[in-house]
Amino acid sequence: MKHSITKELKKRVPMFLAILLLACVAALNLFVPAPQIEPDSVHPFANARISWEQTFYEGPWGGAE
Repeated sequence: MKHSITKELKKRVPMFLAILLLACVAALNLFVPAPQIEPDSVHPFANARISWEQTFYEGPWGGAE
């Protein structure tokens, strides 16, 4: 009876398998490169060249300096 399967061993085996699976998935995620996806089209950001002076924004205190 020295090498019998105990309840404690039955509890540890699923946890060990889950950790082993997690380690395999993490290793695949690190070493397998993700596919590079090219966009169909690229559009510039709207109003990207507008400065704060052109917006007539007075600031958080209504223009008080």
